[in-house]
Amino acid sequence: PFGRGVIQPRGTIEFWAKIENDRFMFGDGGDPRFFMLVTRPGSETVFQFAANDGCGRGGLSIYHQCVALASSPRTLHPAHYETIIPGDIKGWHHYALVWDTEGIQGLGGTDAVAVFIDGTRIPLFGEVGEAQTALMATLFLNNSSRLFFSLDPSLHRDFNNKTDFLIDEFRIWAVAKTEFPRD
Repeated sequence: PFGRGVIQPRGTIEFWAKIENDRFMFGDGGDPRFFMLVTRPGSETVFQFAANDGCGRGGLSIYHQCVALASSPRTLHPAHYETIIPGDIKGWHHYALVWDTEGIQGLGGTDAVAVFIDGTRIPLFGEVGEAQTALMATLFLNNSSRLFFSLDPSLHRDFNNKTDFLIDEFRIWAVAKTEFPRD
């Protein structure tokens, strides 16, 4: 658990992960789902692979406090890890979720959310408008949060994590970082 205001309107969650399955393709809803940060019921941050993210998109799928984004503008069937993960898809990779409700500095635009794998920014599709970023900031400042690997079990959802994975060096920063290890 994190107290109210611990997670800020700008920050970074970064970690190393290794997918441990024999498949080269991923399916819907958390294949794998690396983590979930619940800020209040209905407001969550989810970082996962999903062929269909429930919003008509797919790939690396991010729900971030009322903002839904994915690395593909449409659902992916079939969905291959190699289209998103560089190099050895079964090796260790560095992942980062970055946000700043006032726009991430140094990215050449006004994007409020960005994702990196092995130091390379991954294109995201979806909408991050002023209304969403203002709501995102309010949710973080006014509510406590709880971190789960990979989904809050009390939600009883049938789309929890579907793939084994290892995770290491999970870090949460109060700054929007844009420089990461390239591996």
